[in-house]
Amino acid sequence: MLPSATPQQVAAASVNDATTGTLCVTIYEDTNQNLIRDADEVPLSQGEVNVSGEDGSTATEQYSAAVDPLCLNLPAGRYTIAATLPGGFWLTTSGSASVQLTGGRAASVMFGGISDPQPTIAPKLVSDTIDTGDGGAAAPALEDTADADGTKSLDDSIRDNIGLIMIGLAGVIVVSGGTAFLLLRRPER
Repeated sequence: MLPSATPQQVAAASVNDATTGTLCVTIYEDTNQNLIRDADEVPLSQGEVNVSGEDGSTATEQYSAAVDPLCLNLPAGRYTIAATLPGGFWLTTSGSASVQLTGGRAASVMFGGISDPQPTIAPKLVSDTIDTGDGGAAAPALEDTADADGTKSLDDSIRDNIGLIMIGLAGVIVVSGGTAFLLLRRPER
């Protein structure tokens, strides 16, 4: 299964009643932030699950590791499920999902969260190569592009946007050339 930016939705085993379905919700600690619950990732206690039906019905359930997954028997229909994580955690997946619950079936929705997420900073090339010490090929040397407060320098911003700057300059040249052509052309006799 490929990671996605939305909670994972998985069709599950059949249930007995054809007019109701089972919706199971899991809130887990996505420690590696890959948007998939791995075997070593534990459920997050003290979360909250909000379920809203297309008929206007709503329900709020407390989530804990003791009820992992939290399963609800609901009438068949479309539902929007939203998760609220415990304090100090941030979502790694979308905070809500829409599910079409079919009678006699079960659906599972998973929400991932992480405590104290660290921002990723794109590296930039400092020099062409550094010696790896093993006599083999050299590897590129990398350095963080952001300042201590997370902002980029003017040089880095210009370098990141040079393509857009060149397109803008080309547009100015085309418009200027067209204007000059129209103004300087000889009238026909």
